[in-house]
Amino acid sequence: AENPVKMNTFLIWTNGTVSDFELRCSFKLTPNNDQRFANSGIQYRSKVVDPANWVVGGYQADMEAGPNYTGILYEERFRGILALRGEKVVWSSDDKKQVVGSVGDAAEIEAALKKDGWNDYVIIAEGNHLQQFINGKQTVDFTDDCVSKRALSGIIALQMHVGQPFTAQFKDIRIKKLKP
Repeated sequence: AENPVKMNTFLIWTNGTVSDFELRCSFKLTPNNDQRFANSGIQYRSKVVDPANWVVGGYQADMEAGPNYTGILYEERFRGILALRGEKVVWSSDDKKQVVGSVGDAAEIEAALKKDGWNDYVIIAEGNHLQQFINGKQTVDFTDDCVSKRALSGIIALQMHVGQPFTAQFKDIRIKKLKP
């Protein structure tokens, strides 16, 4: 509390970039504050936008201690929320969001989250098609047809969000390339 971060910062994986891949990990968020705030995310196909401060921008598999954002697809520093929990989205070539279906009920996906325990996140990125799953439930299905803004490769990073004190833990992080 006496030494807060001034902007979102990231732990950046420095062993290269990924394009088509499957990432698996477990995460646990613990709010260490009266507001019950905790927010983090897994950046993928991202790019470093401020190397001096370890800041990245790009696709983010979001997570939080609250009821709204865990499982959504967010684009840090760029387009913002791309797909809410339960949405199947096509982002058009003219940069517009089109909800074209559902992968499940947002409340049912939320109910499967272990608020004070470990949760399993899976991210699958193939071409312009992105899918995210938590605890075996698909949270979003996203197709990015906006050639001028999409990312087909980039870095992986873990987010430390500004705000009240909290703990974000990750374990068993595994990445499998889907194409050579």
